[in-house]
Amino acid sequence: RESVKTYSFLFFLLLFSLFMSSIYSQFIWDKIKYLWYLQFPWRFLTFTGMFISLIAAAGIYYLGKIIKQNNKVKQIIFNLIIILLLVVTVVKYLIYSKPHGEKTYDERKLKDSTVKIVIQIDGKVRDLMEAEADLDEEEIKVLTLKRENVKKWIVDKGIKKFIFIKNKLVNIVPENNANTHI
Repeated sequence: RESVKTYSFLFFLLLFSLFMSSIYSQFIWDKIKYLWYLQFPWRFLTFTGMFISLIAAAGIYYLGKIIKQNNKVKQIIFNLIIILLLVVTVVKYLIYSKPHGEKTYDERKLKDSTVKIVIQIDGKVRDLMEAEADLDEEEIKVLTLKRENVKKWIVDKGIKKFIFIKNKLVNIVPENNANTHI
């Protein structure tokens, strides 16, 4: 008789903690300001987990008491039911932790359509240019030589070497390496 009261009380506490951690308890959280000392409704989930464990343990205990007769077949069935419940629970929750093979993102949308290219002249950074990604060397060379900052550093000089690193860097080495603009 006493154990039924205890079991009922645990079940009531379980339902209460589930209710208090759900959105339906918002009006209670708003009315009773002392609950704000708990800060978050999800803290009731600790109690929920504890009460579920206690109720499950009590249920197994009382089920064992009911079946506890000298009949071996009933004891074997009882053990198989417990094992089956454990296996079903484990399998159910392991399904979600398996990694999925398919990609969950679109690589085309992650790729930038424009890139910033550093322009160096005589080994010093002189300009920063924004251009479309994956342009070839000739297109970048044309865009680079049109820029005012580049023109002032290579005016009246030929280009000795044009070094291009795709989507990152352009380095121009002028014919006459004497710096006239400092």
